[in-house]
Amino acid sequence: ENITNEYYQKYLSNYALSHNKDKSGIEINPCIELWDLYFKVMKSGYNLSYEKALSNIDAKIGKNEISDKINQMLAASSRIRLNNTFPVLRLYDATKKLENLDFSKSKYTLIDFWFADCSPCIKQFEYLKGIYSKYYLKGLRIIAISIDEEKDRYRLVETIHKNKYVWDNLWDIDAKNADILNIHSYPKSFLIDSRGQIAGINLSISDLEKILQKNLE
Repeated sequence: ENITNEYYQKYLSNYALSHNKDKSGIEINPCIELWDLYFKVMKSGYNLSYEKALSNIDAKIGKNEISDKINQMLAASSRIRLNNTFPVLRLYDATKKLENLDFSKSKYTLIDFWFADCSPCIKQFEYLKGIYSKYYLKGLRIIAISIDEEKDRYRLVETIHKNKYVWDNLWDIDAKNADILNIHSYPKSFLIDSRGQIAGINLSISDLEKILQKNLE
């Protein structure tokens, strides 16, 4: 762990020094703390502690292009916080037919953002197959939302059929919705109730099953 942390701090230091100018060529204070926060927000999304950390950093070194970007990412990901209403997304099926999300027909809907070359995504889907077969008749719907590029459509379709993903499969072409919501780490999942409210984010398989056992059995 110490070696990993040491490597990360060295990476941050080098990254900060090599990205010390904004688009206009104006020098940015190479603050490691700022870049650390940038990567945390990109990976994990909104957290009140990140908002406070940004405010403290701005007070010390002033605002710049990076802090503005972090602020934008925090604002975007704040839309998909726990208990918020899940936003309306423009999604398609594999034939590029526009599809609308409707959460009212199921007691719970698990939305999972993924892409075909994502090994952790594929691994998680193998566990979800058992969850889905056990609970889909009791009120669970799964919607897998691929963020694959348009040029990879056939690979996406092949992966879905090869791995027998029988739940609803939709397509966020070129990750347009994911980018708007500051989703950059995959898989990223949301458990949505019948009112469209976010009841869980990135739940483990065991935690997901506990919720389903309590509410669907």
